[in-house]
Amino acid sequence: MTYNLENMTIRELTKLQREVNEAIETFTERAKRDAIAKLEAHAKELGFSLASLVGTGAVKEKTPAIAQFAHPDDPSITWTGRGRRPTWYLEVISSGRTPVSLSV
Repeated sequence: MTYNLENMTIRELTKLQREVNEAIETFTERAKRDAIAKLEAHAKELGFSLASLVGTGAVKEKTPAIAQFAHPDDPSITWTGRGRRPTWYLEVISSGRTPVSLSV
């Protein structure tokens, strides 16, 4: 199939581009599935599972950081001690209090 791109409208070109992108994506997904199937079969021939060879498994979820410091007037406002220091923390420290006095 040949296309005369010079004579196509922007709408036709955009549609063609979308169709090409979709075709590339589905081709890539099929190629990945085929490659995984071949690798799994080869690993099975050797007496292994592909997952055990490449180390895939359950992904460890990140747990939220635990609050280390609490606002002296409103303990529901906390800071983990990570990242940028909150304004309230800087104000309290500059007023003479120690970080230990704000510990949760």
